[in-house]
Amino acid sequence: LRQYVTFLEGFDVQRILLEEERNEKDDCVSVPCRAAGVECNAITGGTVQIRARKELILCAGAILSPALLMVSGIGPQDILSNQGISLPRNITAPPPGWNAVGKGLTDHVVLPRAFLTLPRKWRSKSVSGIQSWDNATCTDEQSLYQLTITDGMCSTQLIPHFVAAFLRRCASEMPSNERQNRYQAWNGIVDASWAITFRIVRFILQLLLVWTPLGLIAKHCTATINISLLNPVSKGCVTIHRRIKCSSSPARLEEFNIVVDPCYLRAARDMKAIERGWQLSEMVRAKHFASCLEILPNFVYPLAKRFSDFFYFGTRQKDWIFQFASDFSCPYFHW
Repeated sequence: LRQYVTFLEGFDVQRILLEEERNEKDDCVSVPCRAAGVECNAITGGTVQIRARKELILCAGAILSPALLMVSGIGPQDILSNQGISLPRNITAPPPGWNAVGKGLTDHVVLPRAFLTLPRKWRSKSVSGIQSWDNATCTDEQSLYQLTITDGMCSTQLIPHFVAAFLRRCASEMPSNERQNRYQAWNGIVDASWAITFRIVRFILQLLLVWTPLGLIAKHCTATINISLLNPVSKGCVTIHRRIKCSSSPARLEEFNIVVDPCYLRAARDMKAIERGWQLSEMVRAKHFASCLEILPNFVYPLAKRFSDFFYFGTRQKDWIFQFASDFSCPYFHW
């Protein structure tokens, strides 16, 4: 591959260079807006522009791709105007397709049930938190979901993530106007504190599960039933929020925070599918883990729920299974 492709390392793309394309014969504008290259920050310092001879292929993933497009002036007009980003030159009205940038984000969802078991010999030990020793894929009406039983190696990955993610979600899912009313000028500090708290909690949990006897318990005396929704219909979105004061120069990615709202289980069909998966997991629990202590949600979640109710001043009134799924559902395959 390297004989056909040149790989450049140490460059952080900041924006896409958009220029008009002119006809060489009559010097008229043939294409009002064309991606001509990218502007990058070099690891050695300074800014570098890399130009394409023919075309530019943007493949920065589901999160960074729409963020780069919006920073460069391609995206929903309301988002661009609110963030002080102007349209590309020679574009007076954005094409209808630009409004779809950052929308339609779809992700698999997994909901865990963790159990404390007696030391047991598993059929095969997981190398990572993805592998399992037993699973079943089920279809019900239009939904496709999977039940996966994993050994303790999965618990060392899942428990820190889900518990810490719950803390972060408590703050991130609160409506912005509610945050503003509660914290007023301090809301930015509170949001930053939650982000730091998330990292600290996850680090502490991972430290305990790796370097203390709790790690041995998690590896050899735990099991997890994962309820995974494989074809959700809930659609999330990716937006950007300026964190550095607008300047006269073109917008750059480093000036913005990327805001991702996965909208897990927002659609009623998805929540019903998770509930059906939970009912099937009850049969698995009764067969394999009837005498085991359920850690999550039965032990961990009531504590987290109490904290959540305090944080929201008791405004959350939902059925517990729906509340648990809303709080702890996270992406499958790539956490």
